[in-house]
Amino acid sequence: MMKKHFIILGIIVVAIIVLSLTVKPILRLSSKSFWNFVVMQFDKEEQERKQKIENGEIVRGKDTVRVWGNMYEIGHYSSGNQLEIYVNDITENILEKVKAHKVIKKKLYVISEEGYAVINECNLCKVYVTVPEDEFVNGYSIDEQGNTSYYSRFIENEHIQYLSDFNEFSEEEQEIFNKMKK
Repeated sequence: MMKKHFIILGIIVVAIIVLSLTVKPILRLSSKSFWNFVVMQFDKEEQERKQKIENGEIVRGKDTVRVWGNMYEIGHYSSGNQLEIYVNDITENILEKVKAHKVIKKKLYVISEEGYAVINECNLCKVYVTVPEDEFVNGYSIDEQGNTSYYSRFIENEHIQYLSDFNEFSEEEQEIFNKMKK
């Protein structure tokens, strides 16, 4: 009886040794295959993302999205989303606190707490600012008499056109904005 237990125990020990020697290569192979698959999927998604950006679409899930020739960005920051223009390695803020953005008929429509913007394929950005001018600032200075001078965030750029009234957008653009607000 004792001899039978030693034989069974020996068989179990041999089986464990054989399994441990064959499991390691199998695990290594399956791990390598898994990571190759993951890398291929990431590469595929990145190619699809690049193609969508070239088509002027907004790709969600990335920190910053550039559209139309990499000139405009929807930047995602801890303080909120911002519509920005990126020219000559300088990023300037157009509208802060973006609430909604959508590409419709090859135009990017942006609604923010500060106003509205439409960007077409020719990189022309029409902006209507809804906040008072003294709130649309980027810092300030104080002169020798103690007077505060605010720095306006209106950008002087050939690609940006500021509108004085919401009705200066086309009827179609106004309809799209009204649908987006709902």
